[in-house]
Order: sequence, then structure tokens, then C-alpha cells
Amino acid sequence: MKKYSMCEKRIRSEQSSQIFDEQYDVVVVGLGVAGAIALISAARRGMRVLGVEPLSCMGGIGTVGGIHFYYYGTKGGIQTELDQRCRAIKGDYYTDGVMS
Repeated sequence: MKKYSMCEKRIRSEQSSQIFDEQYDVVVVGLGVAGAIALISAARRGMRVLGVEPLSCMGGIGTVGGIHFYYYGTKGGIQTELDQRCRAIKGDYYTDGVMS
């Protein structure tokens, strides 16, 4: 297996003989909006999950980019829960007009 790491804005790679002995029911690679919700949903159903994301946080453009309503207002599932939580903190993090 090849291991990649970043140090002082430089990517380094090295061969690794590391063996992973953990087992997961679900592995999600890429924790953008869809991947993050898939990971959360699987974990809520009691599955052992592993999420792999190269950025510093989950959620892709929905969290890192601050674009929250490009899904055209579809209601249901985790998105409804996220909408409610965002509305609850609207005054702290969102300007008027971003959340409806």
C-alpha cells in the first residue's frame, strides 16, 4: 500500500506495509454532501462505518463552500434535520436571505 501525507504544503508518498485488521460494514470515500449523508445514515442504522475525506471537514460545497440550498428544497430525511439545525443557528452564522 502507498501512504500519502502532506507536510509544509508538500505531498510525500512512501510504501507502507501496514495491515488494516478493522472490518466495516460501509466504507464511504468522499464525504461531500451525498457521502456524508450516506455515512451518517449507515451509522444511525448501527453499521460500522469508515469515512475517507481529503478535505478538513465533511460536507463538501455544502459546508466548506457555504452553499446550502442547491438541492432545490427537497424535503425529507437528513436534509430536513440539517435545515432545522441551520435555522436554529441562523443568527450566528448566516446572513439574511441565505436561509428561507
